[in-house]
Amino acid sequence: MMMKPKQLATLLLLQASALSNALVEPNAEKIGTVAEREFVDPAVSAVSSPVSIAMASLPALMGVANMDVPQVDNPFGPSGTSINDGLGLGSASQSGKKISVDARSGIPAFVDLVKPIMPGDGVGNSLTWSVGALHLRLHDDDPHGPPQTHKEIQDIALVAVENWFHENDGYLGIDSRSQLFQQGRTRMAVHGSTGEMVQLSAQRTFKGLAVKGSRATATIKKGNLINIGLEQWGEIDEDFDVEPSITADEAIEAVADHAGREVIEGKLDCKSELVILSMVKGLQDATTTTTTSTKIPKVKNDFFSKLRGQLPARVGSDAEDEAETEDEAFGSENNKQDSSAVNEYYDYMLVWKVCPVFVGQQQEMMEAYVNAHTSQVYSFVDTVDYFNNARGSVYPTSNDGEGADGSLQADWPMPYMYVGSQTTTTGGNYEGPGSMTATYRGPYVDMVDNCGTDSLTQSGGINWGGSGGTDCTTPGFGGAGNTHSSRSGFYELNKIMEIARSRLPNNSWLQGRLRSNMNINNSCNAYWNGSINFYREGNGCGNTGEIAAIFDHEWGHGMDRYDVTSGIADPSGEGIADLYSALRLNDSCIGRGFYLSRKCSGCISCTGVRDIDYMKKSGSPFTHSNAKSSCGSSVHCIGVVYSEAVWDLYKRHLQSPPYNYDDNTAMEIVTRMTYIGAGNVANWFSLNGTPGSSGCFSNSGYHAYLAADDDDGNLNNGTPHMNAIFTAFNEHQIACPTSYDVKDSGCPNNPNSPPIVIQVISSDAQVTLTWASVNNAVKYEVLRTEGVHQCAQGKVLLGEVSASDQLTWTDTGLQNGREYYYIIVPKGQSDSCYGPSSSCIAAIPSEGPYLMSCPNDSVVFNLKYTTSPNTRQCTIEASSGWSGTVNFACSTSGTFSGVSCTVPSSIYLSGNSALLDLTIAAGTSATEGDGTVTLTATGGGYSTIFSTDVLAGNYGIAQMASYSNGSPMCATYGASCDSGTLLDGRGTRGPEENQPNTRDGVDCDGDSGTYHSDESLDRLVVRSLNGDDMIEGTTVEIEATVWAWSTGSSDTLDLYYSNSNDMSNPNWQHIVSKTPSGGGQQIITAQYQLPEGLNHVIRGNFRYSGSRSYCSRGSWDDADDLAFVVRPLALDTDSPTGSPTASPSESRVPSSEPSLHPSLTPSTSPSRQRSALPSTKPSSEPSLTPSISPSKKPSLKPSTEPSLNPSLNPSMKPSSSPSSSPTLPTSRPSVSPSTSPSQSVEPSFEPSDSPSSSPSTMPSLLPSSTPSLAPSLQPSANPTFWPSYLPSLRPSESPTSSKNPTRVPTTSPTKNPTSFPTTAVRVRAIFIFHLLW
Repeated sequence: MMMKPKQLATLLLLQASALSNALVEPNAEKIGTVAEREFVDPAVSAVSSPVSIAMASLPALMGVANMDVPQVDNPFGPSGTSINDGLGLGSASQSGKKISVDARSGIPAFVDLVKPIMPGDGVGNSLTWSVGALHLRLHDDDPHGPPQTHKEIQDIALVAVENWFHENDGYLGIDSRSQLFQQGRTRMAVHGSTGEMVQLSAQRTFKGLAVKGSRATATIKKGNLINIGLEQWGEIDEDFDVEPSITADEAIEAVADHAGREVIEGKLDCKSELVILSMVKGLQDATTTTTTSTKIPKVKNDFFSKLRGQLPARVGSDAEDEAETEDEAFGSENNKQDSSAVNEYYDYMLVWKVCPVFVGQQQEMMEAYVNAHTSQVYSFVDTVDYFNNARGSVYPTSNDGEGADGSLQADWPMPYMYVGSQTTTTGGNYEGPGSMTATYRGPYVDMVDNCGTDSLTQSGGINWGGSGGTDCTTPGFGGAGNTHSSRSGFYELNKIMEIARSRLPNNSWLQGRLRSNMNINNSCNAYWNGSINFYREGNGCGNTGEIAAIFDHEWGHGMDRYDVTSGIADPSGEGIADLYSALRLNDSCIGRGFYLSRKCSGCISCTGVRDIDYMKKSGSPFTHSNAKSSCGSSVHCIGVVYSEAVWDLYKRHLQSPPYNYDDNTAMEIVTRMTYIGAGNVANWFSLNGTPGSSGCFSNSGYHAYLAADDDDGNLNNGTPHMNAIFTAFNEHQIACPTSYDVKDSGCPNNPNSPPIVIQVISSDAQVTLTWASVNNAVKYEVLRTEGVHQCAQGKVLLGEVSASDQLTWTDTGLQNGREYYYIIVPKGQSDSCYGPSSSCIAAIPSEGPYLMSCPNDSVVFNLKYTTSPNTRQCTIEASSGWSGTVNFACSTSGTFSGVSCTVPSSIYLSGNSALLDLTIAAGTSATEGDGTVTLTATGGGYSTIFSTDVLAGNYGIAQMASYSNGSPMCATYGASCDSGTLLDGRGTRGPEENQPNTRDGVDCDGDSGTYHSDESLDRLVVRSLNGDDMIEGTTVEIEATVWAWSTGSSDTLDLYYSNSNDMSNPNWQHIVSKTPSGGGQQIITAQYQLPEGLNHVIRGNFRYSGSRSYCSRGSWDDADDLAFVVRPLALDTDSPTGSPTASPSESRVPSSEPSLHPSLTPSTSPSRQRSALPSTKPSSEPSLTPSISPSKKPSLKPSTEPSLNPSLNPSMKPSSSPSSSPTLPTSRPSVSPSTSPSQSVEPSFEPSDSPSSSPSTMPSLLPSSTPSLAPSLQPSANPTFWPSYLPSLRPSESPTSSKNPTRVPTTSPTKNPTSFPTTAVRVRAIFIFHLLW
């Protein structure tokens, strides 16, 4: 039986889900705001709910045995072929399973394919780059080999997909040639190191305008096109009018009438633009729809009729235009139905998208779509997402009921948890309006509870709650997996991993996700086997998934497994796992509450499995001799030897004379030693060696801690804490008396007093600390913790602040209403040089009654000339309608004199915002120096501050460039040359003024993408380092402002300078290539030495993926030049030298004047904040946490070129982490216990080498394969196409060649090792069970 076109669409609609006709109700919280009348027309909102059905179900719906697939005369492909043959779907019965049809249009919504379109390893793919895929070459002279970069794969895949759509337009019923693949309208992502998967999204356009919501998608896997999709695709009449009848301003007036509010003229939150809006027409009351009650749908375009070349009459909303009768349409009298059914089809409207700003508007960003002919408002919405929080009840330490840390604590944050498409912050915060869904899963932890699954959907925040009981008891919501174990484990594991990432930011295992299996139906144990596993309560033991120390211990096995040595340490890995746990919780009792009614063997008070403080047991150190005589093969017993030694170092020796450290400082010293030192320990001590000297071998625990403590690269002259380390290890007979003369030395002129925190500002989800300087401090560490133990537990190292910077730190992402605790630790000339920490500072973030924001750029006064006051406008904005008086005061401090500030004394807010003028002035008697202006606002029981840097000096004149001879140019020398806005945008994207802005006139700019969504190089500045005129032969800084796509990880800025004095004929020399630190607007800086001559040009080439180039010509790439002249050396009587002074000043107090002899060696105390006059120091603040959103455009492979800008700090040891996260198993291990578990209450002493999810009593006899310890010292001439997943185990002895080599190497390891080492190493991982007991 052959179907009629409208029969198909009618039956499809009968299967569609009902669509709501209700207008979007305004949020009750928005009453009284500009968003109180937000709404979306149901015809617009309905379009985002697809209505499609698989063709396979159509025969049954029709009540026929089969459905014939019509033949088609395809105008773009072979004639007389069926859709199945044309699309390569096979028979009609097979095609029915592979196509889903959009019920509103009859167009295929999704087609499942196995179609080779480019060479690959996919099924049936026999294409080769030398023969079968020549048509994919972009140019006739392209090489015939495979693509070498992600960008090349992307370009070829785009050609392949375009070709496929063009060949199959007739089958699909679309016109891809005119409506798809318009320049800048296609987004792609390439995944996998070899580009195994390619994703494509092509925006649909019509007569040059975007069709909102309508697009085509395609997925390629291993060279095969595996699916395509067409979203919200109906036919648009050819005579559709794209010329508006009203202007954008008139559209804004219509929105103002709708909102009942006055707009601020000329102020917009987005650019007004014409678009075509997809809508659904023919909406009826869906409650009357049944499978026997239908009406002929009024379809704008029908898939099958187009295949047969029989386009139906365009009925639109006028049924009288229908050419066929109802009898003909339904095929028989019996199929006639009543007219009360759903009747939907796509319609399209020309609209203005406008984003007006209204009087009284606060944080809202309103977006509206207005009919460009009739002024009807189709939607008016606030596009801002609002703030929420995820939390739950947690056992902080144990479930034993002893004290606050042994009792259930309500509303603790759920850090790094997926909530909808977002990830919570450390404080459990996320942004999102309305209802959202969460599970116990995030980027770092995945809880799998054997009691059942977990899922919680709530509005206004996620609260997992809490309850009594244990094991599978839940609060009654959140699923059967919302247990104490899942809540407590998710919190604790994320916290210890956050601590570890702050200590080892480049360890790739810490960036991956760890699976934790909870409530396994067994008792008295927990174990590690690549995942971590915890048992229920029973047989006298508590639930091990409700005890924080056991989480931390089992996690510690993973840390041991994936550190530098990449294996579990000998003679026992239990000791280091105990130490990670004990240092996190500041508790020597490992697993408090493990035993429900007894204490551990020999323990005075510990109810855990053991205590690593000998004073809480026998009163005597547990030594190597004790282990040899009493431990046998028990790794848990053996591990106590060195775990006790390290605990003694922390609790006794460092807190006793001559050190007398406080507990917080001693904990930080030992925590640092442990995370660094333990990483390279393969054997803590020689079990079969001689007690007393069993640490006398390379990288023993003793030697590793000494190396971590060294401050000057020479262990022979002692270390700052050598006596304490030796004493602790020697008391347990695992030191080495003959290694070195034991003596404390180093850390001259160390800070000897604790910092005083002078101000704590708590605001919305953040805390700002300000402290006073300490004599001899080179930098300060800022550390945070939280919970019932306050500062007495392991802490997250938030970052460092140079002593030369403003001594302040703002901690963000916190949970409002929760108390956080901080210490500031002053450091001397080495990371091993500790001064006493500050007292424990408590702060509770909360949303204040008002917010204050000010421009934060530095103020610079050039005392060579008469200076004008600097006035900046700050905004004071009331929160939630607050009314009251805010008082203001400002002050200056610094090495200058004669700099003052003024500000109004107060402002009254009445639920509104106000502007405040802060004026900073340098008087005629002002002297050179730098300092800070601080503005303090107080009111409503709340205080907040703003501060900005001020510099006063005799500086050269800053020059603004103007366009000349191909690019921006500064024709007069000065302290700097700034392109300003002349380079803003990229090619036609922006557009960029005077494009292409290159001195040689070569156009290197791509025109794909969207302005300030995709890549652009927007500004170039070059400046001297000392604020005086730029002079030939001196070092200058380049500052480039770029707009990075997505996370920025796929973008790179290549910087070049010309060593030719001819500006029109540059001779490009590479300076450096850098990746932005994030997406959106980013600033990248670099330095280089000016060559001789007065005329100079620099170039920035900002590219997406690809290889280093001064003109990469990619579709998203932007290359721009800046030309400038400099002062001749002969005119300079006080010019800086080209090299550091031979005898630098011994003074540790910074000069009040800028140096005329800047060092070419970067400072060891990098600045956190960029000043107006650039620092000569590199940034010291890499992100301590990874991106939770992986790049859409990852690099295909490591660069095959050696770096031309090696680190100024070459690594002296191998990287502590692999270069890429190890691949985790795709299938989860069984969590079911053995059907015949051991009857013994005591767990096995023997670890298993088999990665079973249940403990094994039979260890593997096969040793683990280990990587070579002597990789090639020379890079391969033919580097592998695939990046290595493991780093080299020793540093390179042949640094890469560089045109700008470092002058002064340093012994400190680089903070940013290469992501892909050139030496590939394969290691077979053998996961070993590590039983807790």
